[in-house]
Amino acid sequence: MKTLIIGCGYLGTALGARLAEGGARVWGVRRSWRGVKASFPSKAQRIEADLLRPESLAGLPEVDFAVLCQAPSRPGDSYEGTYYKGTRHLITRLRETDPRFILVSSTRVYSTNDGSWVDEDTDPRAGGEADDNSRWLLETERWALQNSSCIVFRLGGIYGPGRNRLAARALTKVPEGSDPRHKAGGQASGTKRDPSSAGRRGAYVNRIHVEDAVSGIALLMKKGKVGEIYLGVDDLPSIDSRGSALASGKRCSNAKIKRLGLRLKYPTYKEG
Repeated sequence: MKTLIIGCGYLGTALGARLAEGGARVWGVRRSWRGVKASFPSKAQRIEADLLRPESLAGLPEVDFAVLCQAPSRPGDSYEGTYYKGTRHLITRLRETDPRFILVSSTRVYSTNDGSWVDEDTDPRAGGEADDNSRWLLETERWALQNSSCIVFRLGGIYGPGRNRLAARALTKVPEGSDPRHKAGGQASGTKRDPSSAGRRGAYVNRIHVEDAVSGIALLMKKGKVGEIYLGVDDLPSIDSRGSALASGKRCSNAKIKRLGLRLKYPTYKEG
């Protein structure tokens, strides 16, 4: 299996290591590898290319999968450029060989802010108009799904070794009866709002350990259905009593990807 990873930061590097260990041929793409401290697998090949400079993509290899993990990382980077324009340039460049694309998106696309459960069938704008960054993520998803063999993976906040701030934010227990592990894989969209969430707008943190995020991507490469969206979060949205900007007024269900076969190594922040 030949895989191209676009954006080899925290998640992309971990994914590259997992795939290379499993015997896959891996190419990692960054704008620059100079001074990168992250340990990208030695067996993988490093490519310098810029998604906003289509001419720099001319030498990309023919692959079976292209995983888009890019994120804004420099002053002046915008969501429109990083996600929407960059994704369009890459898919256009690789369209002739028709690889399968895994687009890593974010649960921030949901505007829900009343503590309700959301899943893949929830209208992202059910809670009102989203901010500009969320709108560009949605536009990126829609374009990719319409113009390529794409699977969208909406991840919660990623934590793990060297990035445990999200786990540290889990300071308050989830209200009794609202733990998704007590509901057949998480409550589906369209269900009634949990009264216990009232008054806690912006209070929930939806997260996933980096190892489980990598496992989710690997699973989607094997069993994911083209044209589908999957949520990647752990089993336990938790209350953030500090009011972190990372928190949101929604609880995300992981039922769909668990039905596909994802087994979480870190089902909650307590294990992670």
